[in-house]
Amino acid sequence: MRRLEIIEGVNRLLDLIEEANLIDAVTKLRLSLRDEKVELPVAEILHAIQSISRFKPLITDVIDQTITILDLEIVFADEFWRQAIARPKDQGDLLRAATEARHSLAFVVNYLPRLLDLIETRSTTAALENAKKKDGLGGNRVLSVVLPEGEDELSTPARIKTAMSAVEDLYDVAMVLGSDSFDPILVLGMDSGSDKSIDFLGSAKPIATVRDALVQILNVTIFLKETRAERRIEILEKEIGLFGRIAEFENSGKAREGELAVARQKTLRAVESLLEAGAVLAEQDRPRVVNPRKYLATTQVKLLPSPEPAGDEPRKAPAVRRKVGERPVEDEH
Repeated sequence: MRRLEIIEGVNRLLDLIEEANLIDAVTKLRLSLRDEKVELPVAEILHAIQSISRFKPLITDVIDQTITILDLEIVFADEFWRQAIARPKDQGDLLRAATEARHSLAFVVNYLPRLLDLIETRSTTAALENAKKKDGLGGNRVLSVVLPEGEDELSTPARIKTAMSAVEDLYDVAMVLGSDSFDPILVLGMDSGSDKSIDFLGSAKPIATVRDALVQILNVTIFLKETRAERRIEILEKEIGLFGRIAEFENSGKAREGELAVARQKTLRAVESLLEAGAVLAEQDRPRVVNPRKYLATTQVKLLPSPEPAGDEPRKAPAVRRKVGERPVEDEH
């Protein structure tokens, strides 16, 4: 589970608890169940029901797991609120449920923000808040890339460097083709859970272009059966929209001489590197009918010939994963 996902998910949950005034609603419900003279807080209950109903479609896997871990399922159970409004004759079960919900909500509000402080950093928080402010104006400025790792596997530094450099190259090409601003791409955060994940922050339009390219790379990889390098390049250029945008820009006559030839070569090498590293979008790595790990776990594709190293210069290690404790293959010379 990625750190930024946890931070964002927990903050959304805390915002809901405050906006829906859940603690007040459950506390007043509990008091009315214990004392018949206390009126049922109908207005508070209806407000809570409406707020939770609006929130439910936004629940991510992280938020769902957080709700389970913190024993908040009762708060999100429709039956709990239906009984609260109906006020059944046997109120013992409802009172126990309201008491449990009250304790869970109080724990979340009192302790969860402190736990978040342990994994949040000022720079990360400030960057996320800034990105959110600009989201409404220009789209999502955060790009999250995952490098899947198998059991007992860790990524080599070369693999991480390869993926990061490829994303930066695609972003640079997208900037040449047109951007809403001139913000450089920055690394917002890196996490290591079951996989390695890297969060980038940049201008909305180039980030969207890189995101689209990653989606298309995976789609092409799944269905691409051609093994000849020349034919693979032809297919990739046809299926990945960034190449089409480069051609359109070239036909418009806006680019400087030679600029787009460089952009095309840069894009090809970036695609090659992303395939080699097995990089996917965080949203592509969700459970799905087609698992990207199956297709990118052992991908080692060469689209362009690499120059032979001069003299005794060692070859660069491939961007691969290595089993924990596994030693690299020694040079026989």
